Amino acid sequence: MSTTVSSHAEKNNLVGVECLLELPKTLSKSNKKWQVAFIKIYCSRTLLNCAKHAIGKPGLFPRSLSYTAIDLDRHQDHHKDFKIDQETLNDLVKNKNQEKLESLGGPKGLVSALKTNTRLGINEEADEIQRRRSTFGSNTYTRPPSKSLIHFVIEAFKDLTILILLGCATLSLGFGIKEHGLKEGWYDGGSIFVAVFLVVAVSAVSNFRQNRQFDKLSKVSSNIKIDVVRNGRRQEISIFDIVVGDIICLNIGDQVPADGVFVEGHSLHVDESSMTGESDHVEVNLNGNRFLFSGTKVADGFGKMVVTSVGMNTAWGQMMSHISRDTNEQTPLQTRLDKLTSSIGKVGLLVAFLVLLVLLIRYFTGSTKDESGKREYNGKNTKSDEIVNAVVEMVAAAVTIIVVAIPEGLPLAVTLTLAYSMKRMMKDQAMVRKLSACETMGSATTICTDKTATEKPTNDLMKNKPVGRTAPLITNVMWRNLLAQAFYQISVLLVLQFRGRSIFGVTERVKNTLIFNTFVLCQVFNEFNARSLEKKNVFRGLHKNRLFVGIIVVTVVLQVVMVEFLKRFADTERLNWGQWGVCLAIAAASWPIGWLVKSVPVPEKHFFSYLKWTKRS
Repeated sequence: MSTTVSSHAEKNNLVGVECLLELPKTLSKSNKKWQVAFIKIYCSRTLLNCAKHAIGKPGLFPRSLSYTAIDLDRHQDHHKDFKIDQETLNDLVKNKNQEKLESLGGPKGLVSALKTNTRLGINEEADEIQRRRSTFGSNTYTRPPSKSLIHFVIEAFKDLTILILLGCATLSLGFGIKEHGLKEGWYDGGSIFVAVFLVVAVSAVSNFRQNRQFDKLSKVSSNIKIDVVRNGRRQEISIFDIVVGDIICLNIGDQVPADGVFVEGHSLHVDESSMTGESDHVEVNLNGNRFLFSGTKVADGFGKMVVTSVGMNTAWGQMMSHISRDTNEQTPLQTRLDKLTSSIGKVGLLVAFLVLLVLLIRYFTGSTKDESGKREYNGKNTKSDEIVNAVVEMVAAAVTIIVVAIPEGLPLAVTLTLAYSMKRMMKDQAMVRKLSACETMGSATTICTDKTATEKPTNDLMKNKPVGRTAPLITNVMWRNLLAQAFYQISVLLVLQFRGRSIFGVTERVKNTLIFNTFVLCQVFNEFNARSLEKKNVFRGLHKNRLFVGIIVVTVVLQVVMVEFLKRFADTERLNWGQWGVCLAIAAASWPIGWLVKSVPVPEKHFFSYLKWTKRS
């Protein structure tokens, strides 16, 4: 009975499959998917019925004892391929264990245990390299995780000036809404909030980009080329591609890329100061010290070594794993710029304090007036809310001076300059191993070389005098240009502040907009003067510097948007064509002033050196 039922089921399933296969080929995509699904279902049913029918017959499928034919271990122990393990190799070099080396048969026995050859090296086939890398590790060091953008945003919010501004913005927003309502009262506080978030965003993104740029530069500078012997052929490979068993060729000036044992050579002396702190060079030979450590430098002689440990298994890697490192290597120039930024910040803090003091004195003495001409402070008749709101605005203005005074972009500018310089040098096949070397070359007074066929230096290069590390960052030429432009801008802005309304016949808000617009445009025109400190033609090569042109265009566009379209938010008034022309004319005067000032000679001796000499005398 059961056999009859199963045969009927098989026939039904086969009929179903046959019908499905005979369906037209013009079916839609969705119908074709259903067709395939039903075919699979009917086929599965047919196979199951056949299997049940076959299993039910005794002796058709005789059972046998189960056993394991092949046992594959996912974590196969590759150490069995070699006569020595990593722990023994680590102890051998780290402790300079001569007895262990002799028990292995000396350098020759070690080479044999690592299945390599001092003359031929290892096999360079990918499988062999991967086998050694899986067994003994790769020649890379674990780096601390890169800091995320959120980390720099949080760091930016920890700044005291930012916290003060946020407090001022909160108070200003609260009092503004209470006094003028939500529709009009949020502008002052909201604008401060937006300004704060813009400052935080710029600071965080700048530091984030700087950190990423340094990571990239560090990886590039660490990727040095090493001479090895593989398949009997001497070749140059990346330091990261070295594996245990490689035969390394060492010459004067080379960095030892991994821990290893000396196998042959002549008069090899190594500088181990990076490991031991001692400046004396250590001799390496077959009769005495035979051990070489990763990170040390070849001071003299030449030789070959067999690699015994790479990456984190080296003595250097184990030592660095116990030290919390900060990957943000600072060059001497960046260290000095940090001090300069700190000094400028202190000056800005002093100026802001004086401004706040003057504003408070003028307010509480009744010297300030509102837009209707009434005194803002009138003793007991003035509401406490109005007093607090006025004080908050004064504090916000003082803090804004501090924020504007601190040049946040200086460190980023140095980082981008270093990155740009390194890329240009790499195009000329010059590799920078240390970032501070770029600045050190600028301090070089004499370069001795016996290289033939060297390209002659350009006139511009010969005119650029070396800059000492102790020399002031702001030179006499910079002081000359800065003071001239500063005096001009201060004079113009003071005239606009005290005589602007009578000269142009405009309202107070339009006058303030003229001051703001003129100041920003002066900075735009002055950026052209800053392209060359001594040359009068500041437009030379302008078309090649797309980044500079882009920054100028973005600055001008943002200024136009703020003046013409964000009146309420930026607290400005729209200017007519004549007023825009006046602002542009005043700002454009920076060019002829800069051209004339560059004709004024300055002494080579720094200005402040005279002050020091006067104090000593």
